[in-house]
Amino acid sequence: VQVDSNQFFYFRYRSFGMAPKKILCFDSKSYDEKTFKQALKGFNGQEKLHFTFLESKLTIETVNEAVGYDGICVFVNDVLS
Repeated sequence: VQVDSNQFFYFRYRSFGMAPKKILCFDSKSYDEKTFKQALKGFNGQEKLHFTFLESKLTIETVNEAVGYDGICVFVNDVLS
């Protein structure tokens, strides 16, 4: 299934409501950060969402890094078992 990233991002953005949300992205690459920042700009979302990007994968050892965040982002090749 191919998802239009613009539609997906818009849906997620709208579902957050008015309060600024902090999202932690695990296992991110430089192109992920660039894409997310461009999408935020396109939706005027810089004041609604704040992304923090980590190179480390989400594991039992790194899960505590998400404390204080409203959500996390993992990518398609990440294993969450």
